[in-house]
Amino acid sequence: SWNSNYGRNIDFNTNGYTQRHSSNINYGVGTSVNLFSGFRKRNQIKKNELDLQTQLLNIEAIKENLALNITSLYLNILYAQEQLQVTKENLAIAKKQQNRIQKLVDAGKMPKGDLLQQQSQVAKNESNIVEAENRLSLAYLDLYQLLDIPNEKAFLIETPAVDNIEKASGALLNYTARYGDIIAQRPEIKAFDYKIKSAEESIRIAKSSYYPSLNLNANIGSGYSNQRFDYKTDPANPTNLIKNGVKSFSDQYEENLSKSWGLSLNIPIFSKFQTRTSVRNATLQLEDIKVQQQQEHNRLYKELQQAYTNALAAVKKYEAQRKAVSALEETFRYSEEKYQLGMLSNFDYNEALNNVTVARSQMLQAKYEYLFRT
Repeated sequence: SWNSNYGRNIDFNTNGYTQRHSSNINYGVGTSVNLFSGFRKRNQIKKNELDLQTQLLNIEAIKENLALNITSLYLNILYAQEQLQVTKENLAIAKKQQNRIQKLVDAGKMPKGDLLQQQSQVAKNESNIVEAENRLSLAYLDLYQLLDIPNEKAFLIETPAVDNIEKASGALLNYTARYGDIIAQRPEIKAFDYKIKSAEESIRIAKSSYYPSLNLNANIGSGYSNQRFDYKTDPANPTNLIKNGVKSFSDQYEENLSKSWGLSLNIPIFSKFQTRTSVRNATLQLEDIKVQQQQEHNRLYKELQQAYTNALAAVKKYEAQRKAVSALEETFRYSEEKYQLGMLSNFDYNEALNNVTVARSQMLQAKYEYLFRT
């Protein structure tokens, strides 16, 4: 620190008062090391480590949710692809039928109204293809946006083989027995375990204020003043001393150097109940986290039960739709034979084809719903 004084000041040489301007510089360093504080720092380090593990598990939970969203969008693309394929197959059948009717109309064996009706059906199927292609493009776009991939880096997904869906219900029978293990491995539950341990450390940290604290202190410093003079013997009068200029900085450093160290012990006697309040607040925080953990456990248990029920329902729905498609395809083949023999109208033929299309679409929905649920 630097000080400048004017007027009446103490003369460092005579220890008396004098009227002059003086400048003083004082400098030094000091340190204080805590030797004991009720294990506060040790408990704080433990708490920080536990909080780090909690955050890492929160990141893991976010990753799992992101993976689930990606899976959902991936299955949407697969569903849109198969829907587009079904629509193209229907268009091919409709065009084939149109060519057949055209020949019959040209031969005078069928009224032109049937041809116009079939042309309308072909146009409808072409419109369905445009809509299916648009749904597929939007499904890809949703995935690109979730992955933050620009259009110039777009990609196409690979279609996996899906086998033995009809046997999946048997694999789900023992699923309920694993509820406890599944929930215990969830990152959300693991994170709460670390939160509870962290809250327990917070209680210990709050209780550390009940204990005395011991600190080691050390200081070293010196000073300089423009009023500290060096003296020499007066040649004219050896009994007198005369000023020989201001003492140098290095000389004053040596003369004014001071060192000190010591121990300070602080014993808490009364803190206006602040420590007790802190301990109670930390205890309430621990109980609140335990309640949140139980709520999260109940939520996950409910989700697992719903997922299990939905998975079984999806398997059964897929099996039912698969049988329905098989039956309607057989019905359509029979209708096609009747139509070839002139025993079925063009309207009834198209209606049979539409029934098969709707059934295939519903089967695809059931198929990918099952894949998502399991």
